[in-house]
Amino acid sequence: MLDHGADANRLTGDRRTTPLHIAAERGFRTIVSELVDGGADADGPLTGACMTDSSPAAATPLLVAVNNGHVDCVADLLQAGADQNIVDARAKSPIHLAVLNDDVACVRLLLDQSPGPDDVIDLLGLSIVIGDSCDVIEALIKSGRCNIENAGTRSPSRPLMLAALKGRSDVVDLLLDCGAEVDASLMDERDLQRLTALQFAVSAAVDPHYKADYCRRCVSLLGEMAITCNAATL
Repeated sequence: MLDHGADANRLTGDRRTTPLHIAAERGFRTIVSELVDGGADADGPLTGACMTDSSPAAATPLLVAVNNGHVDCVADLLQAGADQNIVDARAKSPIHLAVLNDDVACVRLLLDQSPGPDDVIDLLGLSIVIGDSCDVIEALIKSGRCNIENAGTRSPSRPLMLAALKGRSDVVDLLLDCGAEVDASLMDERDLQRLTALQFAVSAAVDPHYKADYCRRCVSLLGEMAITCNAATL
């Protein structure tokens, strides 16, 4: 059809979707490539636009592909020049969606791009709090785009503190291996005392609503590291 002049950017009846959106949503990589080669806009013709005063523009094909976990389509759209810093109606970018979905393949692909995503500062803390595996966190750290001592603008706690509080011993282990400062502290404004990751872990370990075994493992890891660090300074 493209060979016979079909419009690759033709909108569907809802005025928010193109053929490229549909192919990206369903993971049809071959069709994504054919549409892009046939002149389809990799970012969609609605990029940054509003169809009415109250109706936000549709998500880009890249956002759709990432949200559905179609990494091959994501790769082709990026190669075609899709902008990974365009956000959806909820202000979520592709890398943000990939982290929320715990999709390490998409996370790695997006981070490997040049110049790469802009909004990475909050992603490490977000992944620690809502993620299920350590793979996304490891990818974020190894990309060099996230600071292992900074959980982002939405949390005063350091990544190590968040991992300890959540009982994520795998993440605690990873962060310590990557050089996170074990005794770094923050001020608790309520009790006016300095709190460390070890204190966060102890608090979680005695809380019946937390996974006590995992939290105790965090206490053990942090305690061992603190002893090692203190011994090295003597």
